[in-house]
Amino acid sequence: MPVVRVPESATPSAPAVDASRICAGVLAVLGWTALGIELAFTISGALAKGAPLTPALIRYFSFFTILTNLLLALVLTTSCLRPAADSFFLRPGVRTGALVYVIMVGAVYALLLSNLYHWTGLVFVADHILHVTLPILYPLYWLAFAEKGHVK
Repeated sequence: MPVVRVPESATPSAPAVDASRICAGVLAVLGWTALGIELAFTISGALAKGAPLTPALIRYFSFFTILTNLLLALVLTTSCLRPAADSFFLRPGVRTGALVYVIMVGAVYALLLSNLYHWTGLVFVADHILHVTLPILYPLYWLAFAEKGHVK
């Protein structure tokens, strides 16, 4: 019986672990979770007061922290799920802009806002993720994985 040789490239192998995608996915989940918690508390607070939702949602989306972390979550989700796509959120300028914005969020919070409120429970967790955790971890992610030198 003849021996059939299978080329090495045709042999199945374990998929390569892509640290960039894993890190982006973890950070995206953190961001979406914190944004969702904040949104849930915004909506439940308005409903508890019998207030209309529209002003509460407008107020929610008026915060620089929320907008920045929404952009960050979109960048990170795209980086995790479609890293090779030609997407607006994967452009070096958008990723770098998100970096600058999230650093501003962390710095302003640390210098001016951290002592104004003393949240507890899930609100504390969400607040900490949006103002401290992501402003520390995204710059590290950006340093490790983002393309540099293509920002205009």
